[in-house]
Amino acid sequence: MKGKISGPRDYFYNIPKNILLGVLLTLSVTITLIGMRKTVTINLDGKEIKAVTFKSTVSKVLQSEKIVVGPKDKASPELDQKIKNGDIINIKKAVDVYIQVDGKNLNLKSAEDNVKDLLLAEEIKLGEDDKISPQLSSTITSGISIKIVRVDAKIVEEKKELDYAIIYKSDNSLIIGTNKVVQDGEKGEKLITHKLIYEDGKIVSSKVLSEVITKNPVAKIINRGILGVLNISRGGTQVYYTKTLKFKTSAYTAASCGKSSSSSGYGRTATGVYAKRDPYGYSTIAVDPRIIPYGTKLYIPGYGLAIAQDTGGAINGYKLDLYFNTLNQCYSWGVRYVNAYVLK
Repeated sequence: MKGKISGPRDYFYNIPKNILLGVLLTLSVTITLIGMRKTVTINLDGKEIKAVTFKSTVSKVLQSEKIVVGPKDKASPELDQKIKNGDIINIKKAVDVYIQVDGKNLNLKSAEDNVKDLLLAEEIKLGEDDKISPQLSSTITSGISIKIVRVDAKIVEEKKELDYAIIYKSDNSLIIGTNKVVQDGEKGEKLITHKLIYEDGKIVSSKVLSEVITKNPVAKIINRGILGVLNISRGGTQVYYTKTLKFKTSAYTAASCGKSSSSSGYGRTATGVYAKRDPYGYSTIAVDPRIIPYGTKLYIPGYGLAIAQDTGGAINGYKLDLYFNTLNQCYSWGVRYVNAYVLK
């Protein structure tokens, strides 16, 4: 009988069982280890590190490579994420950042890409009108200094007093040098609306938005005396005058008017009364009624009290013709310039 040919099965049957179990265990462990073995790339701030590892998570791989991840460092994928062969682990180390805000100087660590992301991460809110330097899109670099200026606008209302005007009026019922308040003044009020701009609590600009008068001032009215006092006799007789005027004066009598003493109009003035010279009362004078109206009383130094009752063809402008009883008195007066007082 021919001999039987042995196969692999017969081969293994001829190997002792303990040796066979050891071989199978070793093979199983080898296959398992090969399955657990991974090659990953660690990108540390742009520097690539190749690592062969049997670790299962990002944090364990980094620990095995003695790479410490700080609280502000960024890792992608997250530290507790599982990894597989060929994965890339990105690590961005936080850098020193200096921020001046709200009266504080902050020294922070950050791995954010730009200023905007940094503020979000640190929960620093930026108001609509706040100023920031450098701008939000600026890249975060080591030692960067960021300044935030808080800008605030406030509307403020201010009440302002308005002074009243003082009006003086001439009063010919009051003696010169005396005054009389006939209406008290009252201050007014104005409401001014300002827009104030504050930077870090300090006013940097102010703009008036509106001005509204809420109460009009009332003028103070004072009557000022223009009435002069004139002593016309040693006995202390006084007359009151409202003004003085300079006149060129001459003299006339009833006879010098060109009418005979037998005429019905002899001695009669333009106003219809008879001319008279009264040393103790009012004497007749001729005036230009456009300058001195009829009936006006005057005091003429050297002549006395007078009343405008007559006129003449040669009397125009600032001229007066004084009535006397005789021609000799007229010649004695002659022509003079006087300051006449217009009486009240």
